[in-house]
Amino acid sequence: MWFSSFHDNILDDVDYLKNNNAFWNAITDLHQKSEFYAVDWFIANPSSLNTIEVDLLGDVRDKRILHLQCHFGMDTISLSKRGEVVTGVDLSDASITKANERLAIPIVDTVYNLSVTEA
Repeated sequence: MWFSSFHDNILDDVDYLKNNNAFWNAITDLHQKSEFYAVDWFIANPSSLNTIEVDLLGDVRDKRILHLQCHFGMDTISLSKRGEVVTGVDLSDASITKANERLAIPIVDTVYNLSVTEA
């Protein structure tokens, strides 16, 4: 399986950050199309957040949230729809690109940043 060989090689390489970025860039499109993420369902529904997540967060309206590892932004957008001001950050530039494409859904306060630094 490609995942197994890719994963084994990534752990042996000294440039872990660069390879980790390459891995997440490669898998982003697969995740986007998978049934697990249910992107089509998400577009038609108000939130990807589970009840436990909503309960644990409580009322955070008018708060600023930094969502680390936002991937392609489903939870980040869901938080923004609740009234939070959210910044999503992810290592993968492919994920950030997909998140920005998703911003075609009218969300004003969701911002995505790429947090990869070249050595």
